[in-house]
This record gives sequence, C-alpha cells and structure tokens, in this order.
Amino acid sequence: MSVIRANAPAPRDGVIAAKGDPSSPGSDFANKPGQNSQGGARPSGQAPYFTGKLTSYETANYVPPNAYVSAKVLVGVDSAAGVAASADPKPVMFRLTGPAISVGSDGRYQSTDIRGCLVNGAAYGELSSEKVYIKLQRITCPLGNNKFSVATVEGYVSQRGKAGVRGRVVERAGGLTARAAVAGTLQGLGTSLSQNMGRAVGGLNATTGAGGLLGTEKLSGSEIAQGAAAGGVSNAASMLADYYIKRAEQYQPVIEMPTGINVEIVFLSGFQVRGD
Repeated sequence: MSVIRANAPAPRDGVIAAKGDPSSPGSDFANKPGQNSQGGARPSGQAPYFTGKLTSYETANYVPPNAYVSAKVLVGVDSAAGVAASADPKPVMFRLTGPAISVGSDGRYQSTDIRGCLVNGAAYGELSSEKVYIKLQRITCPLGNNKFSVATVEGYVSQRGKAGVRGRVVERAGGLTARAAVAGTLQGLGTSLSQNMGRAVGGLNATTGAGGLLGTEKLSGSEIAQGAAAGGVSNAASMLADYYIKRAEQYQPVIEMPTGINVEIVFLSGFQVRGD
C-alpha cells in the first residue's frame, strides 16, 4: 500500500473550486436540481449528490475525520470491570508511531505526518468482552523550534481490527469468598450445637411430679460453658462471614492493559495540527 500526501492549494474565501468539487462548474457533483452531470434532465425523484459548497483542507496540516494511525501504549491501566466501573474511567496515554492515513483508493491514500504526537484518553473495562475501551481526549504534536500544538480530539482505540483492547482478567476475590464459605460453615455448626445443647439441657434438668412438670434444675458449670461456646462460635462466624463478603465486593475484577503494546487509533472528528 503506497501512501501519498495530497497538498491542496490554499483556500480562497474558505472554499476551493477544484475538479470534482461540488462548487466547481462542470463537476459531476455540482449538479443543479433537476439536471444531471451532462446538463440533461435528472429522473424524477433523484436527488443531487451534494447540496451547497464544500471546504477543502491541507492534509499536511489537518487530520480529517475517520483517519487512523498506529500507536504504542505509554501508560497502561488496570481497569476495574465492575458495575460502576464506567463511571470512574482511568487515564491512559499513547505515542503515535506512524502517519494518519485517510481517504484514497487504488492503494494511494492521503496522509498527515503526526509521528511523535502524544494522545491521552479515558479508559474503562468491560468484563463481558474482556476488553478495555478508551475514549480519546487531547493530543499534543511537535512543531519544531521548541513549539507544539494542542487540540481536542474525539476517537477510540482498536486492536486487530476491533474496537477496544483485549486484556487479561484478574480475579482477586477468590480467597475471600473461600474464607466467607468457611466462616458460614462454622456459623451453621455453632448454631446447631447451640440448639442441641438447649434441647439436651432442657430435657435433662426438668423435674416432674404428680402434677406434671414442676421446674428445672440449675445448670452445671460445664453445661453453661458448652452452651456459651456454641453461641460464641455461631455469632463470631456470622460476623466473620459478613466481613469477608463485604471485602470480596470491594475486590472487583480487573482487566489489565499493559504498556508497550501496539494499537490503532481512529479519529472520529477532524482537527488542526499545524498552521496553514
């Protein structure tokens, strides 16, 4: 694929009349309503390709919408992929390693040299696709003589022809959930022991007479200790299980986007990088 730079002449009053330009007389696109490119009548219901005039730009100084460029990740991210992760995006940064390729055909494409520019963006993770998605924000480009330009950009980052950057999913809550399960088991065991001690003590200490149940005897020290231990185990295990569950909720899955990987950046809106 060969790349060329299309240097258009300087705009005249904001509009250039060139071959193929809708504002140019005789252009195939500058069709008057009701006429085709040869001046004949256009079939009923057929609209012109363009209406009004188009503004041309120097591709050496202007990056058009839908241009794409190769880049390298300078600042990666460990992006949380929880429910509220998109509400708190993390900063990332890229260095552009090639020219911005835009319109063209037959292997000949217009380009804008923006190598060495830096772009930052806001990243958030999506667990279902195991990807990190980035929304571009600002770009800075060198101009020479210790000067640089700054522009606001709109766009996204892609990898291998698909939007988003696939990363490694890291789960950090596994150990906490296992501990919560053990604590819940101890809670159930303590509750069962406490209930069994209550039934056993109630049956052994009951005294009966001719009139039926007369009362209960006093509990021994060992029986009191066993009941207290069973209740203490149940309550402590319950609090421990709640603690581990709350900590596990804070450890949301994380998608890692490492530094140094190659990606592609797509610009959704055009921006000026140099003066005319």
